[in-house]
Formats: sequence, C-alpha cells, structure tokens
Amino acid sequence: MYEPSANSVSASNLLRLSHYTGRHDWLLRSEQLLAAFSDRLQRVPVALPEMVQALMAHHYTLREIVICGQREAPDTLSLLSAVHSLFLPHKITEERREKERRRGEEERRDEERGERRGVERRRTGDEKGEERGDERRGEDRKRRGEERRGEEKREQQDRGEERRGMKQRNEKAEKKGRRGNERIRGWERKQGKKRSSISGPLEHLLKQP
Repeated sequence: MYEPSANSVSASNLLRLSHYTGRHDWLLRSEQLLAAFSDRLQRVPVALPEMVQALMAHHYTLREIVICGQREAPDTLSLLSAVHSLFLPHKITEERREKERRRGEEERRDEERGERRGVERRRTGDEKGEERGDERRGEDRKRRGEERRGEEKREQQDRGEERRGMKQRNEKAEKKGRRGNERIRGWERKQGKKRSSISGPLEHLLKQP
C-alpha cells in the first residue's frame, strides 16, 4: 500500500468533515477505518504515515479556529497569516463572512429549538406513556379484584352447597334412625304381648297345689 492511500485520506477527511458539520456518523466511519488497520498500525506504522497522522488527530482531537470577517480585509488577512505561521498540525481553520456567521448562528438556534421541541415531545410522550401505564395497571388491579371477588363468591356458593348437602344427609340419617327406632319399639311391643300371653297360664298352673 502506497501513501497517501485512499483509506488514509478517507480517515483524515471523515474526521475533519465530522468536526466541520457535526455529523457523528462520519466520525464513527473514520474510527472504523482506523480500527480496521489497527494491527498494521501497531506492527509497521512507518508504512502508513498519512493514517498515523489521522490517528494522532483523532487521539489529540482537532482544534477549530474560526475567523469571521471580510475575506480581503486587512484584519482578516493578518489573522490568517498569524494562524498559518504557527505549527498546529491538528487545527481546522474556518473562514466565515459576517452574513454566513449570522446564518450559521440562526441555523444552530433553529437546531437547538428543534432539539428542545423533540425533548418536550419525548417528555410528553413519556408522560402519556406513564398515564397509559397507570391506566393499564389500574385496569389490571380492577380485573384481579373482580377475579378475587368471583373466586370468593364461588367458594361461598360451594360452601353453601356443601352445608346444604350435609344438612340433607343428616336429615336422611335422622329419618332412618327414627324409622329404625320405631321398628325396634314395635318389635319390642310385639314381644311383650307374646310374653304376657304365655305367662298368664303359667302363673295359673303354678298357683295350683
């Protein structure tokens, strides 16, 4: 691989573009490129000087220098020459005119307002979600309460039927016991009449001399 290679230049450009535009996805792509060549960067870094420079810029983070003013104005030119006279390998120089600066500030404010509106919408959505969750939990509690009341009612009905069944069985047993007692008393009366009919002649015979 010869330097500057397409991968090395892409890693450096994606890193710089991410700082220019604020696009985080481009920063992630630059990091993915550096990670893909991490083994070679560790073994033979001298073979990839452009990628090593991109790695150092990523490690030390880029510094953005913004100069606002008329491009050909003396003060703007003096500022540019002062910046370029210094060795700042990890710098990003951005020249903006006054109108562009104002437009950029307005765009940033619009983005911030949009983000705030998005946060408010998410918060409102979360609150509505919590309300729906509370409603669902209330419905669940109500349903469980109805189920418990239904189970208690069924248990009471089962106990009532069991008590009625026991009462009926006891009444039947009592009736059977009364009928049995009546049969026994009837049989005893019959036996008593028989004994009295036999004992009368026997007593008469015993009284004879």
